[in-house]
Amino acid sequence: MRACEAKTFIEPANIWRILLNPAFGDISQYCLDNNVAAVGWSFSELLNDDSELALSVRKITTWEDYTACSKACYKYVNSVDSSVERLHNQVNTGDIIFMRSHDDRYYFARVTNKTKWQFNHDARNIDAANQLTNIDWQEIKHVRPILGTLENQFKFLGPTFRRIWKPEIWEFILKTLREY
Repeated sequence: MRACEAKTFIEPANIWRILLNPAFGDISQYCLDNNVAAVGWSFSELLNDDSELALSVRKITTWEDYTACSKACYKYVNSVDSSVERLHNQVNTGDIIFMRSHDDRYYFARVTNKTKWQFNHDARNIDAANQLTNIDWQEIKHVRPILGTLENQFKFLGPTFRRIWKPEIWEFILKTLREY
């Protein structure tokens, strides 16, 4: 059997980078342990509040519930945080998500089946309540060829969840997918 026949793969539609805030704990380990891609905007500041908004947050079960609470809490006029919106609306089957752990290891996950977005109330205290579930994380063992490029993606403090457009990352991930 030729090497290209050993594994089948689909070229990813999008490659994403998830930047996790260590101020709330080891969210990367939470993602690995729970097979999720998780971002914040979880109303953690309302955890011990008895306000009407806090009561609404405790009842979030749908995207519409989340959107209404976001507008009320964070004063968004027409939408929610862009990273949460991208996780909810733009990640598709075949996409790749990159993550760096707190111990500087790199992981990727291929979205093999777009699952339903969920708001996990149990993850609010670590600011990781917005989740895409059933993610199968794989550690990238041979990252050295593009280490500098990947490091730069995680130094940029822009949106928590954003698309990566670097051609060398595309080439690397396609090569990596053939190996996994």
